[in-house]
Amino acid sequence: MNYLLIKNLMNELERYEQEGHNSTDVQAFAAWLSGAQHRFQVPAIPDGAISGETLESMISKLVVFMNRYARMYVKKALEGTGINSFDEFTFLIALYPFGSMTKMELIERNIQEKPTGMEVIRRLLEKGYLDQQDDPKDGRSKRLTLTAAGRQTLEGSFQAMTKVTHIVSGNLSEEEKLQLLFILQKLHEFHQPIYQSKKEPDLDQLLMQHNIAPVL
Repeated sequence: MNYLLIKNLMNELERYEQEGHNSTDVQAFAAWLSGAQHRFQVPAIPDGAISGETLESMISKLVVFMNRYARMYVKKALEGTGINSFDEFTFLIALYPFGSMTKMELIERNIQEKPTGMEVIRRLLEKGYLDQQDDPKDGRSKRLTLTAAGRQTLEGSFQAMTKVTHIVSGNLSEEEKLQLLFILQKLHEFHQPIYQSKKEPDLDQLLMQHNIAPVL
């Protein structure tokens, strides 16, 4: 008999009752238990926190750190592939399933500023990884497509980049990965319309608009 499992189950049942659930229905307890597994158990002060840091500042800092960690692994993965940066990779992979995009569609899909995005496109055109043609719907725009060389180069990086995705996910369980994906997607859906508005963000206005009250 698995006594440890029984002990853990009894602990969960005690928590269930402490939260005021008096039902003796097994299905009700199972539903609560399933939901309880998605609750984050975090310390009051996470490891590495600086005295005086707010929860929001720690989140912002760690998001920036994750971007830097990812770029470190990507740089290693792309060595010798002919793709020289994470930005070049993301521009190529964005075109891979869609066939073609205008320059601005590609830049916006990668959440880039126009000058930076245009520089990435210029490099990829010079390498022969992209081809550009006049957009039949808008003579002022250019449509970009992957060349055979671009597709071959991109596909040659897939194995190493797949390793990166697993390393970036670190030691998270499958359940934790789903939790993180849900939270990141929620943040993406919050920020994307602000980016797509093409307006210079007014920080105070954004705080008021979304009813966010910072602790200053």
